[in-house]
Amino acid sequence: GWVDMENSVGVIGIGAMGTPMVENFLEAGKAVFVFDVSKEAVAKAVAKGAVAADSPKDMVSKTKTIVSIVPNDAVLKKIAIENDDAILKAEDCSGLVHISCSTVSPATSRQVAPVHTQKGAEFVGAPIFARADGVKRKEASFVVGGAPDAVKRAKEILDLTSNRVFVFGEDAGAGNVVKLCGNFMIASAIER
Repeated sequence: GWVDMENSVGVIGIGAMGTPMVENFLEAGKAVFVFDVSKEAVAKAVAKGAVAADSPKDMVSKTKTIVSIVPNDAVLKKIAIENDDAILKAEDCSGLVHISCSTVSPATSRQVAPVHTQKGAEFVGAPIFARADGVKRKEASFVVGGAPDAVKRAKEILDLTSNRVFVFGEDAGAGNVVKLCGNFMIASAIER
């Protein structure tokens, strides 16, 4: 049951950033479900104690909190909405919070968010600022935007794998705007 749902999290995309996040969630005592197109990445996560989900859609029957960290906008749309086995193709998405930690455009977050709401789910844009080697040490920041109750749940989960979670109001794209500015500032600083 419900108790397990409360203490669980799903992670879609277990690459350089997702892998240490999975480890931090496991160390915090969460039941962690994983999905990735890379069978090797899944096998490694399972060896550490995670449980493989068959698809993003399948994950919804196991947990009500899903963190995704995927390469780009197109992949986010595929796993969330477009694919036959996408998150929102699950029978019952009510109460689901999808926390997107990918670096995507604000427009993508704002486009994806209402589709979640129609299904009784919430989408939280929460791009990660970190180097991959810093994530394990929780040297990561997340900039979060979305509905207040969903943001509260996102913060509880992200606190387990970061040292700072900044909340930027109810715009699901707000974090992505800050991320783009942040990347620009980092690039500018390097150029000098």
